[in-house]
Amino acid sequence: MRTLFDNPRVANPKVSLVLLDWNCRESFHSLDYLAQQDVPRTDYEIIWVEYYGLRAKEIDRRMQEAAAKGSPPPVDAWVVMDIPDALYYHKHLMYNVGIARARGDIIVICDSDAMFEPGFIRTIVESFEQDPNIILHIDQIRNVRRDFYPFNYPSFEAMKGEGAINWQDGKTTGVWDSVDPLHTRNYGACMAAWRKDIVAIGGADEHLDYLGHVCGPYDLTFRLQNLGRKEIWHQTHYIYHSWHPGTDGDFNYIGPSDGRNMSTTALAVRKDGRTMALKENEAIRLERTGVEPDREKRLEKLIDPDYFRAFTKEAVAKSPNFTLFKRDQGAPKMVGEAGHCNLIAHGSTVYAVPRYLGAIDFSNPLALRDPRIRRGESIEAAMRAVEDADALAVRLFGAGAEYEVVEWNGAWLAFPRRLGAVDLGSVEGPEVLRADTLEALEIKAARHLLGEVEAASAEAGREVAMLRGEAAAAAARAAAIRAGGGEEALPGDAVAAILGKLDLIILEAGELRRRVDRVGSIAERAQHGVADLQHRLVHLELQVSGIVNNRIARFLRGLGFFRLLRSIGLWGRAG
Repeated sequence: MRTLFDNPRVANPKVSLVLLDWNCRESFHSLDYLAQQDVPRTDYEIIWVEYYGLRAKEIDRRMQEAAAKGSPPPVDAWVVMDIPDALYYHKHLMYNVGIARARGDIIVICDSDAMFEPGFIRTIVESFEQDPNIILHIDQIRNVRRDFYPFNYPSFEAMKGEGAINWQDGKTTGVWDSVDPLHTRNYGACMAAWRKDIVAIGGADEHLDYLGHVCGPYDLTFRLQNLGRKEIWHQTHYIYHSWHPGTDGDFNYIGPSDGRNMSTTALAVRKDGRTMALKENEAIRLERTGVEPDREKRLEKLIDPDYFRAFTKEAVAKSPNFTLFKRDQGAPKMVGEAGHCNLIAHGSTVYAVPRYLGAIDFSNPLALRDPRIRRGESIEAAMRAVEDADALAVRLFGAGAEYEVVEWNGAWLAFPRRLGAVDLGSVEGPEVLRADTLEALEIKAARHLLGEVEAASAEAGREVAMLRGEAAAAAARAAAIRAGGGEEALPGDAVAAILGKLDLIILEAGELRRRVDRVGSIAERAQHGVADLQHRLVHLELQVSGIVNNRIARFLRGLGFFRLLRSIGLWGRAG
């Protein structure tokens, strides 16, 4: 193992980034983005770990250019492990090389050919300052446009535009997903944790099951959760990845997995509560136990000599635990996501398959005729088909309504997606709408939403009546107290109950207003009904306002409760 460069000027960084290569990187643009962060360069160090013997010319060139300009070097530690080409790669061993060398408080393991916004390092530091008890993940926006290859520095906005397969309404589809985030979020894109925590659990697990393609820092995440740390995903900051050949792991050996690129060995940690690595790196163990205080002596123990036998490609090929992932070029291939759909390339067509349909038999032509499955001749065309279908659902049922609207057997059908993979010929229910034409379906949808508003209005009316009754009872009780000569305040539970009801009715009125606005955008045919509902809404709000003017409200005002409500946004009227 050779250290080609070690920067003495970064002695106490806040963050240590560990970036990997195993003679596979075509582009080293990540270093250009990391050189343009909006924090001092001494706040973070960049550790580049090459598994085999390659001395990357692109890093050399950047080093020379930085030295000529008097700029900070593109990497602070450049390590070439010199593993023989006959051995298969083990990312977790590379992680440990970076972890053992790191001087920063926070370790960041992330994609080494990603694009990073200028606030990347600052975002990580601020996240740990706000909550030190975390493991932080930052998801990755993935774009499949072929014209970004070879890498040509597209803008961040372009990366979120055409060709972005997992970007929707300001977040990645993985971050939006609350059903199966393990498989829709990119657990290998970017993970950050305290270095002391990582060392405490034995570093990255070097068990043979993690050899090759199925591995990642999520092994650390799951064990750190068992240590008591919280897994969080940043909601507003992302990194970016553009398409290049080989991104799907074709012709890679994979260890035990769930069939969707997640290691079953790592997933087991979520059930068994284990914190320690099954196979701990010796250098990490020496640091964790305090047996060897000398850093340089620990680094000499990073590579286990047994690996030179166990990691050979011949040994891996013979192992029953590993399979060579070789994609059948004619088989269906997932190429991205669009909204609630997976994008599957098969033949010359890209199919947008709703996830609620489950597995689809692509050899069955009848299955592919399902109108819920949209299609296109390209990824972009399939994505547009999904967008058009979603726009139609919004037009009929309003923003946020999770409805499927399809033409089937010469008629139109609309139903909530939460019903799942229902039979289109037999599905029934109060929320299932059928019509001979799209225009007739629009009318039915408008009537359906009007019915929802009517129900909400009735419920809000009942809440108002209940509130007025309780307010009157409380006022009578207050009057009785005063008649008895006392100036006692109302009991705290009575006041809290009244305030709670006031909060509830305000929320009900707000919800009713939103529903009315949604109905108002549906069709011109519904305008008269909307006007009537808006009139009733105004009347309802006046009723609520009237409560403020009764005796109990004046009593509460004297106690300052309405000022409190206004200060926190729960009451918007003066007086």
